[in-house]
Amino acid sequence: MPGRRRWWVFVGAALVVVLIAGGVWAVVLWGTIGTEDINTAELRRAIEAAPQQTSPADTLPDVLDDIEVPVTVATIPPSEPATTTTTSTAPVETTTSTAAPATTSSTSTIPAPPKGQGAPSSVNAYLLIGSDGTPSFGRADVIFLMVDPPGATPVLVSISRSLYVPSPCDDEPRRLAVLFSGCGDMGGGSGTVALALEDFTGIDIDHFVAVGFTGFPRIVDALGGIQICVDHARGIDGEIIVPAGCNLANGTTAQWWVSNRFQDELVDGTWRAVAGDGAESRSRRQYKAMLEMYKSLSSVSSPGAIAGLASSLSDTFVIDSGLSITKGAQIAWSLRSRGLATLSIPTETHITPEGKYVAVPTEPFNVTLSRAYAPAAGW
Repeated sequence: MPGRRRWWVFVGAALVVVLIAGGVWAVVLWGTIGTEDINTAELRRAIEAAPQQTSPADTLPDVLDDIEVPVTVATIPPSEPATTTTTSTAPVETTTSTAAPATTSSTSTIPAPPKGQGAPSSVNAYLLIGSDGTPSFGRADVIFLMVDPPGATPVLVSISRSLYVPSPCDDEPRRLAVLFSGCGDMGGGSGTVALALEDFTGIDIDHFVAVGFTGFPRIVDALGGIQICVDHARGIDGEIIVPAGCNLANGTTAQWWVSNRFQDELVDGTWRAVAGDGAESRSRRQYKAMLEMYKSLSSVSSPGAIAGLASSLSDTFVIDSGLSITKGAQIAWSLRSRGLATLSIPTETHITPEGKYVAVPTEPFNVTLSRAYAPAAGW
């Protein structure tokens, strides 16, 4: 159901944070995480050699409830080990929005998504997926792409699960989420999603991490909670769930805050619906929560402490088998010390002849990425 799906967007963000802080190193090092033997180049060759493969059926709901906001770029500073406790001055969340609404077309003619331009091999990329089922089965409800250009700040790209791109199975357009089911009897899972994103972005994906449905509250609680700041108390059915001001929230509260589509707020003793609450405001909440988790992880300063965190979460992850101990350590600690930029993909909403709402990208990915990494404009 919609509420169940929405909190998965931040599960993906939480997974990214764990990766940045060193979680991949710890989980691989202590050996309890699952792996999938997927090589995207080999999978692509196998699909091309079996042209009878077909794209999975689109079983997503007809209503599009995760329309991407217009392109935004935000920067999260590098994580530094915490040495003192400080009083937070984080701004509270507001409900004012200046973003233009997404364009919707009900015509049967849907523009083809732009083909990605080939990126230099020196640009690394990591795919992070939140499944609505298990780490290896279900639909990709949450999709993030971490682009790591040489000598620059890594860029975390939020990708709509309804992004409408050609399927690597048969080149027919599909919403990205359903490609997690693979190509017919060939399967593919995360690899199929990776191939579709390689075609769209023009960037080869080096590694992937996928996580199952249960996990987000556990991640938040393992980090000691996150700070949530709001102008007015938030809740539903007359019950306060998020108090006014800045408060340390546990995993259950944080899950409600980042996922619930219809929040109420208590203003002057009266409950009212939060004005303008929707996909864009949820996106802002998710990014704010991600920043708070990133800050919290700065206090996890030893491999032993990270090992304890990873051990408590290891049953929720699957990684590709090519992510070795050494490579995982290099990726995790390098990203942790370099900060993070966040980016979303501009899309237009269209309705297919079958009545499916889809998000069609409006520009080549390298143009979008150039807003956070200028050299991408020249690809």
